[in-house]
Amino acid sequence: MPFIYEKQDASKLLPQDWAGYEGEWPDPKWPGGAKIAVTFMIHAEAGAERHQVNGDPYPEAWLTENNFSGYGSLPHRGGVSASTVYEYETCRAFWNLLDVFDRYSLPATVSICGRAAEVFKPFVTESESRNYEIITEGYRFIDYFGEDPKTEDEHIRKSITAIKEAGKGTIVKSYYMARPTHLTEDIVRKAFKEETGEELSYSNCFYGDDLPYWGPSGLLYVPMSLDCNDQKFVSSPGFSSGVDFYDHVVGAFDALYSEGIEGSPKMMTIALHPRLIARPGRLAYLIKVIEHIQQHDGVWFAKRQEVADHWKKVHPKK
Repeated sequence: MPFIYEKQDASKLLPQDWAGYEGEWPDPKWPGGAKIAVTFMIHAEAGAERHQVNGDPYPEAWLTENNFSGYGSLPHRGGVSASTVYEYETCRAFWNLLDVFDRYSLPATVSICGRAAEVFKPFVTESESRNYEIITEGYRFIDYFGEDPKTEDEHIRKSITAIKEAGKGTIVKSYYMARPTHLTEDIVRKAFKEETGEELSYSNCFYGDDLPYWGPSGLLYVPMSLDCNDQKFVSSPGFSSGVDFYDHVVGAFDALYSEGIEGSPKMMTIALHPRLIARPGRLAYLIKVIEHIQQHDGVWFAKRQEVADHWKKVHPKK
């Protein structure tokens, strides 16, 4: 019997916040008096996407080089071009990106799907060896809206176990979901508590400010970015070239850095999908972005857990 999605009042489960900081942003007091905190989020999703080998009737078409095609809507048809874009992530792109982060001594937060950790363990082991923060991105890289909440619960638990078993026993403390529902936060918090024995540390699923903020349920939100994000290479309107990516991300950094110089420091997130950004023509411009940022004094390059820990000390939950 197919699952029928029950109507829920999302306004009660996850009310919108229209006020925010009401124009009076708190001083984050970044370590060392930094004018801006910069975080890099690397999304490791290859192997967790929709594909026939994962029991799906059709291949994934989202966040690939052929988003313009209808491959994702063709049941029982093999989408070779789409699926091999995801293969590029493990065969080449992830290693390209690691080389860049090694060269520039950058920290990172790596968001790993549980199924991806099973398929390609280096997502976990290479991140562990570099002391990157590892978080879960659920078990599968799919749209959970319309899925049975029991499936979503099962998947988040499987992802925690998969990441732990893929490497040296890392216990994730946070999560990101590209396509969550209004039920996701409660499902994830309960699963984390029962599977790890610890409370969920913070969430990466919200985009509502340029500083961390406390959500209505008392969970800390460390905001993500959909604009300083390489997904715009394959979405519309988006980036046509590496030059577009460079111009936008550098422009965002310069604007936020200026706010910090003027006495109101913020944070910035640069979100990267190896299969997209680590194509040579794009990677060259990520390098230019990094070099531009590193030319500035007073930049705190941080893992997102470090930002969360700092915020909890400086601006604890009331």
